[in-house]
Amino acid sequence: MANEAFAKAYGTTVKELIGKTDADFNPNRELVAIFQESNAMEFEQAATES
Repeated sequence: MANEAFAKAYGTTVKELIGKTDADFNPNRELVAIFQESNAMEFEQAATES
């Protein structure tokens, strides 16, 4: 999921983010792994709540 603030932080546009992952924009692999883990936990939580 992305918004204008996220796109601006990576120096791109929301349109350019579509179909890409954090790894496409962030060279820090440790940070990317943290983001991906956090996203997965949020999606799992949302799935169990619905």
